[in-house]
Amino acid sequence: MPPNCYLTKLSTDDESDLIRLFTDVRIRAFLGGTVSKTEARKRVKTILTDDAAHPKWAARRAGDGAFLGIMSLDEHYDDADIEVSYVFLPEHHGVGYATAALQQVLTDAFQNLGLEKIVAETQSANVKSIRLLERGGMSFQRHVLRFGSQQCIYAIHRSEYLARPTPVSAVARAA
Repeated sequence: MPPNCYLTKLSTDDESDLIRLFTDVRIRAFLGGTVSKTEARKRVKTILTDDAAHPKWAARRAGDGAFLGIMSLDEHYDDADIEVSYVFLPEHHGVGYATAALQQVLTDAFQNLGLEKIVAETQSANVKSIRLLERGGMSFQRHVLRFGSQQCIYAIHRSEYLARPTPVSAVARAA
């Protein structure tokens, strides 16, 4: 049985965990490296006060509400697509939480937000991220060179997602 997690709005209570997402070497290995705590605080403040058109969520463990990581939908670099992004704390890697959270975001994107296509971009060297995207039903589209590294672009269309055997029926979300 996959791990049970749910998505909530990010809050100021998440600040210390969010700072870790920018300062932990293990997390930032495929994300452009770490930043100083001062810079991380600035980025976290922006995330927490951003009223962007696209959602950002905290992924939380069911039962105790522990912060696992963040999921977001935002404009992709090509300005033509909406991209799903994710970053999880290392102690929650390899358990299945990111897969469960990705399914919830895709369901929300296609069933509730009415989006037609979602893309994701990850470094070609980030095998774990590629596996996550493939478990989520996303298909490789192309390579691009960005940020000094080869990136993989993955995508899934609404019709593909909804045709899957058992799409998640609704985003598991706390009020």
